[in-house]
Amino acid sequence: MCFFGPISSLFDILTFVFLFFVFCPAVCGDGFAAFAGTTGQEQFIALFQTGWFLESMWTQILILHLLRTRKIPLLQSKPSRPVMLITMLGILFFTVLTFTPVGCLIGLTSMPFAYFGFLTVVVVLYLLLVTLAKSWYVKKYHELL
Repeated sequence: MCFFGPISSLFDILTFVFLFFVFCPAVCGDGFAAFAGTTGQEQFIALFQTGWFLESMWTQILILHLLRTRKIPLLQSKPSRPVMLITMLGILFFTVLTFTPVGCLIGLTSMPFAYFGFLTVVVVLYLLLVTLAKSWYVKKYHELL
């Protein structure tokens, strides 16, 4: 946790900054403070929460592939079909949830397509950094977790 946790936190902070200062104002038309008590503020909040929810779910599902083996996942070590199926279904489930009435009930909203470009880049960078950190960790401690 002390080793890999800060990496996750770094990408959460990156996502928070992007959502709060770039994405949500671009979609809503202004910053959070400008909407005090209006429906614009509710939209801003829903976009922010949904964006962070998706980043968190995608990274937490995909990190399983990195921490399950000392090798490079998908290149040097292929996961079993059930693991790949659960991974794909998990990402699909949480993503589709944001577009459903159930997602709306829990405060989520559908995200504009542009967000998924950012999400893909952030997740790929996160996985690359964790892969590098994992190889350094194994070299230093001669084991993986």
